[in-house]
Amino acid sequence: PEAEARISEAASLSKFFIDAGAEVRLVTPETTVDFGRGLLHLHLLLATLALTGDGRTVREIDGPGARSPFIAFPSRDRLPGAAYAAVAVAFASLALIEEINPLLLLAFSPVLAAGFLFDRARKHPVPKRVLDLMAAAFLPFFVFIDLPTFGALQADLHLVLFILFYLLLSPKTSRVAGQLFVAAFLAFALASGLAVSLLYFPFFLAYFSAAGAWLIRQRDPIPERNGPAWTGALAGLGTAAVLLAALVFLLLPRPYSARMQQLLAGTGLTRLAQAQRSFAGLSERVELGYLGPIRKNTARVMRVSPGNASSENRPPFIRVRGTAFGVFDGRRWHKTRPEFSYRTGDRIVRARQAQAWMRRERRILYAPDYDPDRPVRSDDFTILPLLNTNIVFSLGNIAALETSFPGAYFDSTDTAYFPSAFPEGTRYRVHSQGDEPSFHRSIEGYEALLRDQYARLSVPVERYRRLAEAVAGAGRTTGAEGQARALEAYFRTTYAYSLGEAHGRQSLEAFLFDNRAGNCEYFATALVILLRHLEIPARLVVGFLSSEWNAYGRFFDVRQSDAHAWVEAFLPDRGWTTFDPTPAESSVARGANIFARVWTSSRRIFDALQDRWYRYVVGFDPDTRDNFFFHLRLGLARHALAVLAILGLAAAGVFLLRRRKPRPLRARPRNGLRSAPEDFFERIVARLGRAGFPRRPAETAAAFAAALVRRHPELEPVLPLAAFHYRSRYGGRPLSPHESRDVEGLAARLENGLRVVRRKSPAALASKGRQR
Repeated sequence: PEAEARISEAASLSKFFIDAGAEVRLVTPETTVDFGRGLLHLHLLLATLALTGDGRTVREIDGPGARSPFIAFPSRDRLPGAAYAAVAVAFASLALIEEINPLLLLAFSPVLAAGFLFDRARKHPVPKRVLDLMAAAFLPFFVFIDLPTFGALQADLHLVLFILFYLLLSPKTSRVAGQLFVAAFLAFALASGLAVSLLYFPFFLAYFSAAGAWLIRQRDPIPERNGPAWTGALAGLGTAAVLLAALVFLLLPRPYSARMQQLLAGTGLTRLAQAQRSFAGLSERVELGYLGPIRKNTARVMRVSPGNASSENRPPFIRVRGTAFGVFDGRRWHKTRPEFSYRTGDRIVRARQAQAWMRRERRILYAPDYDPDRPVRSDDFTILPLLNTNIVFSLGNIAALETSFPGAYFDSTDTAYFPSAFPEGTRYRVHSQGDEPSFHRSIEGYEALLRDQYARLSVPVERYRRLAEAVAGAGRTTGAEGQARALEAYFRTTYAYSLGEAHGRQSLEAFLFDNRAGNCEYFATALVILLRHLEIPARLVVGFLSSEWNAYGRFFDVRQSDAHAWVEAFLPDRGWTTFDPTPAESSVARGANIFARVWTSSRRIFDALQDRWYRYVVGFDPDTRDNFFFHLRLGLARHALAVLAILGLAAAGVFLLRRRKPRPLRARPRNGLRSAPEDFFERIVARLGRAGFPRRPAETAAAFAAALVRRHPELEPVLPLAAFHYRSRYGGRPLSPHESRDVEGLAARLENGLRVVRRKSPAALASKGRQR
């Protein structure tokens, strides 16, 4: 060891004096190297020292030396706090997946606390052998029982939770720490792929910060005394990542592929399977609560271009009618298909299997009641592949139809159908001669069908009758329409709209008398049942209610989340008339206390933000992007002067910041801890190097300062700063508070001197810190 120390000292001295330009002679017990200078001589000196003594001996080894592995997570006594934060955020993010039972996550949460406490106490009471046996038993359970029984989503969740369980209760070696990081990433990736909630964004920021801090802290386990140097870099990296992600999000929207969604749905991922649960399932029946999951899906189903609509004269929303139902069994609506006859021209034709076919002339299909003398409004529909149904959608009645299908038919519910579904999508044009359905006008004996299908109650309920009469009593003087309007207003003002999971499983009676909250099927069903108790024929209608206008393409975007249910009541004077009892948003009960009103208002704001998150973030696609940039261009053109003024102010601010006087060098860091004695002078040397005055490797502090002042007297404060450096570095005592203030004043004077030199002699800065 003593010889190794002397060899190391001789090598250091050789390097120092050769760099200084001196001649160096080396004497060892074995040989002598005469005086010389330069890099070649330094190489000779170092080679001689390396071969001194046992360095010349050749040793035999069994094989090539083992390569030192790169350890991403060096072994430590315990994990840093950022590690537990990252794992906790990743675990909590699983609660954002709607298909996961929160009770399972709640039951697992004590494992997080146990792992944290075990690591802090440096005791792990669960033996490693027991954990290994549990892992060996879980693997066949996962493959043969869990996966086939619960599906891919639940099984993957169970697997991730078991991995976290195993690693949290294990001693935190470097391998376990790395595996725990990967397991937390898998948990958050699972939530990222399936969560559509607005709350995902703060979870993303929290996980990004915690995981980034964990990685940097692992690679820098012993930070400097003046605080972790990576905090600023992490904040800057996080800001840059969010800005870059926002830019990429705007420029590269997610393309939609119905075939890819169908393929992924087959893997068992529940959310993608629900994406396929679209309007196609409503062709024959609709169950209370069915539209709740559909309304949480933002997949686009169609584009509708109302006739002659533009950004100036477009309607505020469109009501796209799909189909109607007449029979309710207490839980679900069914569609019956009674036989009927209808008039077409001068003939009466018997419908075949309850299907009345429309008359075709060239490429146009005409309804039996089409009147060529009445005005016509034409609406264009583009049906996308996800809407796998053969229903013909419309904004009003269907008087005529332009389509590539060879034919179309209608039934007794005033619903039109194509002969087959359109799995690849289709386009057609609907010509309307009114806003309400009109196929029934051509049906013979419609009064009897009206009584049998839409006025009959399977089981009258006295409680419903009393409620209907109490609410609509004031409307008796105005007839059936007044009663219907009274009931419609009653639901709109005294009930609340909710997509809550519990409200999607309640009975109609619980909706009417207990919860007074639910989604649109409950409102429409309740109104139909109460109208029938008042002997007013009524039926449930399902379709879409959209207000998303695309100004760039001049069409309404209709998504699954726009699925809606409303009511058509038959009035003697007007025929089928639309009533919509669903409130526009959650309403606050008038008698509620202040806390209930604040909670409901907050919930309303969150629901509005959530709806926009579904539409413009989760459902961001090329059409939404084009519409966004279209409105952006219009806004910039409309407020060009304001935009130019803001850009000018921003440019002026950047210019002033660049000319701002740099912050004076401090003897102490901002966290209040005293810095190392030589820190202030090293920062000054680095500042001078960036200004074009580098310090040579062999130059002492005093020599560097003296040479600098000889060339530029304006930099004279560097001499007393060098003296303070010697006093603190080699005198063995830290700077006093008075000396620290002197150092800050001298640093400020040095900055002023640099500005004078820069104005006086720009050529002095041409090297930009490189030796010339």
